[in-house]
Amino acid sequence: MNNLIQESIRFTTCSALFGLRMIETMSAMMVGGFESTDGNLIQLTKEGKKHANAIIQQAENFLSHQEEMKRQDEEQDEQIQSNKKSIWELQKRLEEQDKIDENQTAQIEHNRKLIKDLEQELDEKDILDESQSKDIKSNQESIAKLQEESQKLQEKINQLESQVHKGKYGLFISIGVTILAVVAIVLNFVIKT
Repeated sequence: MNNLIQESIRFTTCSALFGLRMIETMSAMMVGGFESTDGNLIQLTKEGKKHANAIIQQAENFLSHQEEMKRQDEEQDEQIQSNKKSIWELQKRLEEQDKIDENQTAQIEHNRKLIKDLEQELDEKDILDESQSKDIKSNQESIAKLQEESQKLQEKINQLESQVHKGKYGLFISIGVTILAVVAIVLNFVIKT
């Protein structure tokens, strides 16, 4: 397209120069006359001058029209160059926007993966919390049973101590009570840890 416009401008310029030369030549012939093939000078009649003036006027109109076309072609070429530059700038901005979009898409995908990983970790922690809650409840029940058994042993120890003071087997019972007391203390200690 650009070559076509350049050739049009070149043709218009040549046509304009040709038209200008034609007008100058015809004007000179009207003033100075025409030279015939045998070398005689021929002057134009009024009717001939009228036709020659009409031809010159048409040539001037053609020349004026050609100059206007040349000016319009040059303006159009400038507009085309301006449009090319605008299109190039738009393409550059679109490429930059595409890069930004690609980066944002990659970041979004990365964030989705992180969120999915975090959700999975939270699910695993929920399962662990539930398991630990069950273990804590089971341990609390075991501790309550051990404390109850420890209390029963303490009561038996107290009963045996009171019987030792009353009975004939005092020494043996004292030793047995002492052993039971030590066992109760050990059990109580084990339960607390």
